[in-house]
Amino acid sequence: MSNVDIKIHNPKIAIGNNSKPAASKNIDTKQYIPEPYREVATGMEEQFANFMIAEMEKSVGNLPTDTAGDYYATLMRSKRAEMMAKKESLGLQNVILDQIYPEAQRTKEAYDAYQKMVAMNNFSRKKIEIHDQPTQDIQMVRKTSAKELTHE
Repeated sequence: MSNVDIKIHNPKIAIGNNSKPAASKNIDTKQYIPEPYREVATGMEEQFANFMIAEMEKSVGNLPTDTAGDYYATLMRSKRAEMMAKKESLGLQNVILDQIYPEAQRTKEAYDAYQKMVAMNNFSRKKIEIHDQPTQDIQMVRKTSAKELTHE
């Protein structure tokens, strides 16, 4: 028999005790995801849940025919979808977050840099003030014909 070297290039697969990906599994990286990204993932899961519930209602064939019933059904559907998204019951948020904010970017340093950038943007917005106000009042006068217009 001959010796065979097997090289695995996937960084998510850990072989041996010295590999870093296995050590990073102990750290909860969800805490380093900025809030706007979480809101996007929650919103996308809510939209999917809303669509899924609407399609399920169509399959039952028990849809209201009047405007009030339709409004109530839509409101109930959106609230159910919102509750499902808040409880993360479908599991789509994790998949979406892995796509829009990958695991490699979820570090304390990246999160601190993001927080610093947000603080700088909020600070620069607060500095803008308007000090001058118009000194003249603008009066509008209605003219009934073009002959009454003068260049004053």
